[in-house]
Amino acid sequence: MTMSLFKKFENFDKFLHFIVGFFISFSLYSTAKHASLALVLTFLLALSKEVYDAYHIKEHTPDFMDLIVTVVGGLFAVVVIAHV
Repeated sequence: MTMSLFKKFENFDKFLHFIVGFFISFSLYSTAKHASLALVLTFLLALSKEVYDAYHIKEHTPDFMDLIVTVVGGLFAVVVIAHV
């Protein structure tokens, strides 16, 4: 039971990372009209968050997949805007 609840939370956490990455890139790309800048800044923000987590291990858990999912969300936003 506990493991199932943990797995659901982990999946929800990845979903939130995707959504945050999407909105960061969407906002930046909509404003600056520069896809590369939006993706680089999304990557740097996601990396900064994971580095922060690594230095605050008592309260946070760093996860490389969080970084990847956040950037994929950002990439999805750029693709959506580019094709609208």
